[in-house]
Amino acid sequence: DAIVTADFEPYAPSKGAHAAFMMAKMKTQSGQVLGYIALRIPDSQINAIIQQRTGLGKTGESYLAGRLGDQTSLRSNQVVKDGKIGDARSGKYIEMALHGKSGAAVETGGTGVKEFVRYDPLHIEGLNWCMITTATVDEMLSPVHALRNSTLVIIAFVIGAIVVLALWVTGKITKPINAAVSMLKDIAEGEGDLTKRLSFSSRDEIGDMGRWFNVFMEKLQM
Repeated sequence: DAIVTADFEPYAPSKGAHAAFMMAKMKTQSGQVLGYIALRIPDSQINAIIQQRTGLGKTGESYLAGRLGDQTSLRSNQVVKDGKIGDARSGKYIEMALHGKSGAAVETGGTGVKEFVRYDPLHIEGLNWCMITTATVDEMLSPVHALRNSTLVIIAFVIGAIVVLALWVTGKITKPINAAVSMLKDIAEGEGDLTKRLSFSSRDEIGDMGRWFNVFMEKLQM
């Protein structure tokens, strides 16, 4: 009395195209079996679900694979690489998923490009299917690289701003001190002009030093 699922196989009425069906008994209210009803599973709807590529970029895709007897083949069409339902497809990660294992790995593809692979079994009564998701490592890491580059730019900008600020503050401090030292040196050597005064507009300790220095010069001039 269970609903039976028939996996994808070549179907003569569709000119050999692969088709899958779900079948169940038809009974009367008294339980008498009248026959069986078969519903063809539309591969277009399977593809519409599996081929959603939000967040997968240009190289990422998901597809279904399954085993019927000793044949392992696709159960959905591929969009990045060539492949349609019924095409033979096998591999280490497909085998692992078909044996009930889940996981992720990085492998080098046939073109020498490193790819991320995610594999998971699909628990569907009567079917031995799995889902595989692949994408190139470079594309998956591109957001990380972009974030790293942005972070480096921000850090460089902050360091540059700190250096400029430090030089400006250092200049504000050392300039009046150097001027005072130069005037004291001239006075000590007997060549100083006692009428000169330091110009300070700040109201901090440097400004106080300048004002008291000018008071000192006025005392010397008397």
